[in-house]
Amino acid sequence: MLARKINTQTAVALFLVLDTIAITISVPYFVDFVIKGLGETAEAASILIAIRATCTAFAAPTLGSLSDKFGRKSIALVVAAGALVTMILELRATSFWTYALSRVTFGLTRAAMPVANGVLCDIFSSADERSQAISKNGAAVGIGFLIGAATGGTLVGYGYHVPTLVCMIAQIANIAVIILLWRETGSPSSATSKQDQPSFFQTLSTVATNTGTSSVFGVHVALILATAGVQHAYLEYTRVQLDMSPGLRSGFLLSIGILSAAVQSNLNKSVSVFGGRHRAMVIGCFINALINLVAPLSSAAVFITVSLLSTFVGFLPIITLSILSKLSPQNVQGSIMGLNESLLNIGTVVGPLFCSFTASIDHKIPFFTAALLLFILMYKVQNMTEFNQAEEKDAKVKKSE
Repeated sequence: MLARKINTQTAVALFLVLDTIAITISVPYFVDFVIKGLGETAEAASILIAIRATCTAFAAPTLGSLSDKFGRKSIALVVAAGALVTMILELRATSFWTYALSRVTFGLTRAAMPVANGVLCDIFSSADERSQAISKNGAAVGIGFLIGAATGGTLVGYGYHVPTLVCMIAQIANIAVIILLWRETGSPSSATSKQDQPSFFQTLSTVATNTGTSSVFGVHVALILATAGVQHAYLEYTRVQLDMSPGLRSGFLLSIGILSAAVQSNLNKSVSVFGGRHRAMVIGCFINALINLVAPLSSAAVFITVSLLSTFVGFLPIITLSILSKLSPQNVQGSIMGLNESLLNIGTVVGPLFCSFTASIDHKIPFFTAALLLFILMYKVQNMTEFNQAEEKDAKVKKSE
């Protein structure tokens, strides 16, 4: 049974690595491509990011919910096929609007992480197991990020179309991985159970209003908004304030990806250093807040150093997601993971817009805003009991086994 779980988890991780390459390969040069390749402005690049993220914010919860009904494997194939179509459209794009069409297609088929995490919720029962498994998915994404960012920064020297061709090859490989290696973990619902299956909006209403999950949901939303906004601020700081070239930005992203993958692949050990999930949340919020206060006031060397240090407490949303999953019914796990992906993409829309607006006043504002929100969260989390409830459920599961 354990070997079967490991094999399934490996197939899912490989799926995420290949999928993430397609998302991140253009990160180091995306703004330069929009300006030089399409003849647009940096603001147009932000709009294109927002288009993709907005589409994903609407599509991911629906696709996650559909994976509860029709099975994870079929929706995974939709995700990989959507990415392949996107790459074809990108190769033919010659203007803002034709490239925007590829962003819409990409956004409407983005549900890799909800489907992958849904698989893990099918095969792991305790919050500890789920958080560790989800963190390994996060590590797989980090590895894909490394390969994507490094490949994009290197291959773009041969032309903007070359990284896109590499993405196409990766997605064809991904479709093969899903067909040949992916095992359906939950059986797709019968016609009768599909009628009883709660919709995404019913799930959202339950999670947001239920006394057992509403506090965790609120903290999770605030964490995502804080981290998504400041991530864009860090990247823009390297481009505008530090004047890094795309190659150096690739190296910066590569370093962050390596550290994130290392921390997330050993989440339980990382959390145990702080004395458990509850203390890890409180201390992690405090450390992150301090880093955001220091970063924009520092020299280039110190800025890069504290940016890298922030990865050591980058597991906070994984903890809240695993607890939210544990406290929710099993038949809505895909919807929960889709909701998480939707929130991440809302953050991707709101973050760049907020950063663009406030950075024009002072580049420190996004950092200080995130720090304030994290200090508030630290106080809120300190008085929460939901962490103990999840641990009690875990103890009952282990006792029954």
